[in-house]
Amino acid sequence: MSFGYSIGDFIAGANLCYTFSKSISGTDCASEECREALTELGHLQHMFFQVGRWTTNPKLASETANAAAYLVISSIQLIRGFLDRTKELREKLLSGRGSNAFSDKFQRVNWALFKREEWKCLKDTLQEKRASISLLLDSARLSICLNV
Repeated sequence: MSFGYSIGDFIAGANLCYTFSKSISGTDCASEECREALTELGHLQHMFFQVGRWTTNPKLASETANAAAYLVISSIQLIRGFLDRTKELREKLLSGRGSNAFSDKFQRVNWALFKREEWKCLKDTLQEKRASISLLLDSARLSICLNV
């Protein structure tokens, strides 16, 4: 039984990771949490492609494919939520059209310091999702190998 996830969903997730990483790399990502979250996005992007390949395997149980797809879709929703919450601040930082130099510096400090907890939460949650997907795919590989 399939819930209607397709390879396109996984590619869209990978593209979202890429777009997000690219948009943030244009800002001053001074905090360690920000850099770690960006690294995690890169890992997750790769994982999305892996899930897309594995879900097309006819030997993979549909329940496993659906569970992996659910984890990917929930990761996409998490990333979109973060992007929505930080959209205004990211636009100000990327536009460079602050009212003055002090305002620009304040926005960068705000991004680096006050959003630190947001970055940490994003990174931690993405790591949990990636670990779950990885465990699920490893279990699927083992199951397929043992049944062959």
